[in-house]
Amino acid sequence: MSASSAEDSRAEELRIDGLVNVRDLGGLQVQDGRVIRSRQVIRSDNPKGMTEQGQLDLSEEIAPALVVDLRMVLEVSHEGYVIEHESARMVHLPMTPQSGVTP
Repeated sequence: MSASSAEDSRAEELRIDGLVNVRDLGGLQVQDGRVIRSRQVIRSDNPKGMTEQGQLDLSEEIAPALVVDLRMVLEVSHEGYVIEHESARMVHLPMTPQSGVTP
């Protein structure tokens, strides 16, 4: 098992309807030795499958202040933003350069 797989296995799984692999990364140690506080960093898969119940779950369980979307520009243009939390600021930082994407 790689180091990142071992770290991921310690992250607490959360249940948000319509999302897969939602994890609270609280308790994980970062490179400089500090530890992420619980409910400060949550990660999940693509939010396109989130249901209305999932929106409620998100508001009640997490109430995000900042949502960082790592999807490619093409994905966002096709799928849009589905997180509807009134106090969340949305930031789009695509991880994959567009030059490597084919139609």
